[in-house]
Amino acid sequence: MKYGSAGERSKSFRRRGGLGLLAAAVVLGTATAARNQEVLRPIPDSACRPAASAGASGPASRLGLPAPDFNGDGHPDLALDVPADNGDVSETGRITLVYGSEQGPQAKHRTEFTPKDFRLPEEDMMTGDLYVPTVADLDDDGHPDLVAGASAHVQWGGPDGPDPGNRPARVRLPQVGKGHTALDTNGNGSYTDPPAAGDFDGDGHTDLATYRTGLEERRLVVLHGPFSRTGEPARTSERADPDPRGTGRVVGLQLIAAEVTGDRATDLLVHEPGGTGAPLLLAGGADTATGLRKEPEKLPEGEDIAVGDFDGDHRSDIAVGNSGIPADEELEPADRKGRVTIRYGKAPNAPVVIEGGTRKGGFGIGLMAADLNGDGCDDLAVQRAGDRWGSDDRVDVLRGGSSPGLGSQPWKHLHRSRPAPDPDPYDPQHWAGQPVGAADLVGDDREELVLATAYQENLAKDWWIIDGAGKDVASFDAADLAR
Repeated sequence: MKYGSAGERSKSFRRRGGLGLLAAAVVLGTATAARNQEVLRPIPDSACRPAASAGASGPASRLGLPAPDFNGDGHPDLALDVPADNGDVSETGRITLVYGSEQGPQAKHRTEFTPKDFRLPEEDMMTGDLYVPTVADLDDDGHPDLVAGASAHVQWGGPDGPDPGNRPARVRLPQVGKGHTALDTNGNGSYTDPPAAGDFDGDGHTDLATYRTGLEERRLVVLHGPFSRTGEPARTSERADPDPRGTGRVVGLQLIAAEVTGDRATDLLVHEPGGTGAPLLLAGGADTATGLRKEPEKLPEGEDIAVGDFDGDHRSDIAVGNSGIPADEELEPADRKGRVTIRYGKAPNAPVVIEGGTRKGGFGIGLMAADLNGDGCDDLAVQRAGDRWGSDDRVDVLRGGSSPGLGSQPWKHLHRSRPAPDPDPYDPQHWAGQPVGAADLVGDDREELVLATAYQENLAKDWWIIDGAGKDVASFDAADLAR
């Protein structure tokens, strides 16, 4: 369903966790950690290069995928996971494309996709645990496509963008067992989350990576592009699960595609959202069937990941948040400040730890890299919250370009919050929103943050787009996208 009306721009779009949002960690002593919490002096201006003017190619240090321009009007667009109308829990949500303009995304100009438009099975979720759908050019026609569900159904892009009236295709996933579908859990394995997209083998074509999970083992599956319009990949490869913890210990793993190692091939990050284990890095471009290095690198422990160039040296740096807030609400938060560990590309074996907020304050529960002031060095938006429901959360911004890259003191507190619906007068709650994406959405050579706020009680949802000063660029909620 399309609403409203429908220049190529080389901007980046990052999404929560990786793009859109690592090597053997060194445990830092108390003295080192304390030193990292001092106010750090800026590094020379030459390290940061302002972004290129609108319409030109950005500097080599820019990370992330090109911001999706679904309808080809030269303005970046947003792809959002939207709750079903009227709180209908029988529907697994919708994907809404909100089209951009010179003033930013406009809710009245949008296209909506329901599970029926993708022909998803009833038990399949549109975006899984992600906040945005998978966007990739799978067939090499120059137009971004939409991939929904663990069963990987595709709505193909075109000059005017994907159209819910078109017939979708289903990506040909390896069989999980004779007589079983991709979502069966009868002992032969299942696909439980939408795939991650990237050029993992470095051949210039977009691939899809996904997990096939059984009762006793888990396999990593890579479908190599380009894909035909019937969903057939050029080839398919599999490998043993790179996570040594096995299916019995970690079941909610997430795959994140990001360029980390600087060789043009996409790398794959494996982590447990909300968990406290160590994420893994599988470097791409390897001489293996999947294109991914056989042995993973273990990263610092944490629950969220962001990738950016924080020191302006044109190398990817990785931030890992470790808030100390347990996923189980029955457990107490760790009696310490939250922390973010930075693995700089120039010194991968000497990670820097930054602590922030208050004890049990949840600093680092969410991360997003973005160049908010346009100086060519990425900044880091850090969410802090005392629980995982998002109540009373805040967002701090650490400035990029400080020494050694990110300053340890917040450069900016983004005071953007609103009361919860029907708040308890004895327990008022406010939400600032989780950083779920970043892009230059208004063409001013500075990236804006996309914040999402969800209310569990009535499935309502808000989105705010704010600049580095905390000023609203645009905002809309589920009601705006339902009219």
